[in-house]
Amino acid sequence: MSKYIGLLIALDGDYVVDYEGNSKDEVINKLANRGSRWYFYPIEAVIKNSSTPVENRRLIDVAPPLEKFKNRKVKTLINFVKHNLVKWYV
Repeated sequence: MSKYIGLLIALDGDYVVDYEGNSKDEVINKLANRGSRWYFYPIEAVIKNSSTPVENRRLIDVAPPLEKFKNRKVKTLINFVKHNLVKWYV
């Protein structure tokens, strides 16, 4: 089992986990080369791969401009995205 996994979040708060790796940098490289999936899931982060529910895991790394959510729970970032949806489109 890989140590880290990529978290992709849509602007409506929906998310998928994909792109496993043994290091944070390995997952970041895979996220950088994901092709057109960025259009549907533009927010990317790295979390630990564990049996804990995804929303209760801590964010290891978060792509700009949301770096302030690093070390916070996934559900905190998802709630922020959901409650600021209108601002994303302005």
